[in-house]
Amino acid sequence: MTNTKRPFTVKEMQDKKKKRSEEDSKKITITNVSKQLVTIHLKAPKGIDFYFGNQDIHLRPNQTHQFPQNRLISGQVDRLQKTRFIKVM
Repeated sequence: MTNTKRPFTVKEMQDKKKKRSEEDSKKITITNVSKQLVTIHLKAPKGIDFYFGNQDIHLRPNQTHQFPQNRLISGQVDRLQKTRFIKVM
């Protein structure tokens, strides 16, 4: 008996798409609590080129914004949080 891969069923493809959309829908709210402009770098979405997909978001003082969790660079967010430039909710 050979081990061949079967194609995905419609149900499996729908479940996979639903799971992926749930992961993308997880949002983190970030507030700039400092008195200066803070830049947050976002990673490129999957399937988009690194050089064209990266984004820089500028948060003015006391500005709040929601970001998708899978696009945030966790090291940068942790560093800004430790230096008390931003507050993550």
